Amino acid sequence: MKKERNTKIDILRAIAMICIIIAHSKPDALTFQLRNFDVIMIVILLGASFQLSMQGKSINYVQYIIKRFKRLILPTWIFLTVFFSFFYILSITTNKEYFTLPQIIESYKMLGGIGFVWIMKVFFIVALTSPLLLYISNRVKSHILYFTLLALAYIIYHILYLQLDQVTMPFNKYYNLLLLEGIG
Repeated sequence: MKKERNTKIDILRAIAMICIIIAHSKPDALTFQLRNFDVIMIVILLGASFQLSMQGKSINYVQYIIKRFKRLILPTWIFLTVFFSFFYILSITTNKEYFTLPQIIESYKMLGGIGFVWIMKVFFIVALTSPLLLYISNRVKSHILYFTLLALAYIIYHILYLQLDQVTMPFNKYYNLLLLEGIG
């Protein structure tokens, strides 16, 4: 038996996608500010979709992460390969360098680079943390306790972020971009 789609989530997702398109079409300042919630809404909808689709199901975390990796990260890397190949060929014909090797590497690591793929990292981090949040949500029956736990996690995140920001460590960049964004 196939589950019906939640039309409310689909409508909100469409609104968020339209707002993201507007944001990338260089709107005036007021319009840009009015659509400021778009990426946040998409991330919240990812979590809501996960919760609705996994209700009453057991989750094999490793299989789930492999599936998400294949669905989010691999297509991004394929896109980057095609994208950079196109610009490499273009650079040969125009004698102009469009991207540096560090930019290309940072793009594949989703830690910077061309800047267009950062959202895929966010989606993957949401996928990494969603099973844990669903597990906690299913075990903690009090909404007040659940949101208190989330608030404490955010406070710990913020303290760690501020502490690591003051200390220079080789892994600081990766810690901030991967672990802390996942819980914050």
